[in-house]
Amino acid sequence: MTPALTLRLQLALIAQGYPLPRWGADGHWGAETSAALAAWESDQAQTVALEGLALVELLERQTRYLAAARPGDRVIDVRDRHAGRARRGRNSWSRIDTVVLHQMACAGPGPWTRWRDLAIHFAALRSGVAAWLYDCDTLLWHGHGWNGRSVGIEVEGWYAGVQGDERTLWTPKGATGERAREQFFTIEMIDATQQAVRLAVANDTIVRCPAGPLSIISPLRNPVSESVTVKVAVTS
Repeated sequence: MTPALTLRLQLALIAQGYPLPRWGADGHWGAETSAALAAWESDQAQTVALEGLALVELLERQTRYLAAARPGDRVIDVRDRHAGRARRGRNSWSRIDTVVLHQMACAGPGPWTRWRDLAIHFAALRSGVAAWLYDCDTLLWHGHGWNGRSVGIEVEGWYAGVQGDERTLWTPKGATGERAREQFFTIEMIDATQQAVRLAVANDTIVRCPAGPLSIISPLRNPVSESVTVKVAVTS
């Protein structure tokens, strides 16, 4: 590898948290750079069969996505602040291709802790906050046939299947008053949900080589044929 490529690789390794404390990014390949690269490779979700320019470009792309994957101002990372009782294992990133949207069909005042036992990766609340509850590759029982291939987002509230048509609104038996009327998304909720989707896409791309196929957004219970394939851009 040329000194110029070596320097780019070293800078990317340092940016991702693989330090070169003795020699730093000096453009020279040595034992310290080899050890840092080996540590990075061991942390990847799959074998990295790249070298030279392709390897450097992968590292640089990951560095950009890592920056984009930092929670936005509406996403709060609470993964280490609850018991994680809903965790059922890990999904393979090679299978994850879908974001599944749920509606909670309930709402209420209170902080994110009200929803912390949900089997869901993100909870988008009417307060305009999205609580990040589980790693995006955690296996959770949230979406029937989607469980092994999806990241799930619960949206607080109750909504008609067709906006404005309350005949498509599910209500509990005997519901009256506000619960019998459709709720609508606030701008803050939409923003929080979008940030959660972008965070999921960024995490997906970080661990794939060179990029992942997370490209479907589906309401719960919709078959693949009725889901929406989207291209979600994540930029630094």
